[in-house]
Amino acid sequence: MPRVAALALVLAAGCAGGPAPGPAGIPAPAPPAARVRVEDAPAELRPALARAEAAVKTLRDRIAARLSAELASRGIVKALAVCRREAPALAAEISAQTGVEVGRTGTRPRAGVGPPRPWIAPVVEAIAARRADEVPAVVLDLGDRVGLLRPVAVVPLCLSCHGPAERVLPEVKLAADGAPAADRAAAYSEGDLRGFFWAEVRKEKR
Repeated sequence: MPRVAALALVLAAGCAGGPAPGPAGIPAPAPPAARVRVEDAPAELRPALARAEAAVKTLRDRIAARLSAELASRGIVKALAVCRREAPALAAEISAQTGVEVGRTGTRPRAGVGPPRPWIAPVVEAIAARRADEVPAVVLDLGDRVGLLRPVAVVPLCLSCHGPAERVLPEVKLAADGAPAADRAAAYSEGDLRGFFWAEVRKEKR
């Protein structure tokens, strides 16, 4: 895979600005929902799960396409702007088109970003300190809805923006000045759990 395309896929997965708020904007406390590995999802959840998986793939691919274009023509700093500014709009567009709410969340949310949805928060809190290879994709039964979380690992290319201070590129540091870009979403090591793609969708009617 060409380096630009590979970096775009990494950024698409790993540059989550932070969790999305719940439908009312202020999530209410909720007990953790039971979660199982995607491959172990019961049959009654699989139709909705398939829609969730498709929406996550669409979001990932669209962000990666925009990042590839920016990396090739304008460099990494402009590509970062895609993650911070365009990705939420792409997620909203996909949600409107598909009826599947979709987005990204990080294990270390950036300053000024709202808390995660109630069903996401307990999962992230429980497993945020684990290595990415210890965290499977999971599906959650949310009653009348289904939730999906697909983990994102930190790979070497991520360290240019999200690694220890000595690994972050100078131009990235300059771009972050005056913006809440690198306050908590940094100091990761290769193999860490960076965050998740998530989706939430209504169950299929029987």
